[in-house]
Amino acid sequence: SPAPCQMACPAGIDISGYVALIGEGRDAEAIDLIRKDNPLPWVCGLVCTHPCEFMCVRGRIDEPIAIKDLKGFAAERAMSEGNYRNPDKAPDNGRKVCIIGAGPAGLTGAYYLALKGYQVTVIESLPMAGGMMIVGIPRYRLPREVLRKEIASLLGGDIDLKCNKALGRDFDIDSLFEDGYK
Repeated sequence: SPAPCQMACPAGIDISGYVALIGEGRDAEAIDLIRKDNPLPWVCGLVCTHPCEFMCVRGRIDEPIAIKDLKGFAAERAMSEGNYRNPDKAPDNGRKVCIIGAGPAGLTGAYYLALKGYQVTVIESLPMAGGMMIVGIPRYRLPREVLRKEIASLLGGDIDLKCNKALGRDFDIDSLFEDGYK
């Protein structure tokens, strides 16, 4: 059964697995493991409310492991060393999908659909991707450079991002179907 920290994680990330990899100095592998369930580990390493730490078994002995900080540390190191990579994609399945909104949910959906072989377009009404991560989290908690780098990695050149386009103003659902989106 999963560890208590993993049970407390809203994303169900394999926390003990990635903490062990970080402990062995295998930061890039730790990030690969995290990104199986969460494509934004660096962002979460800065802003997550870390319920996992409240359930950390080590906390019964002395202090809980600094799970959130370890995630942010490993992500920053993997990114700075050029080891932040997307997994191999499935072959193109011939289906086009469009996601409206480039916030954390839209970006996450786009990332996993692209990995499954879909041609993905994300349309955002704001001038940049990020949604509430951009407009709702202050810069001192989430530096824009961190967000920019992690989103660029997530998009990976495979996901088409169109900003400054609003549903109802610049396009509608019917026009998306006419453009071949499923």
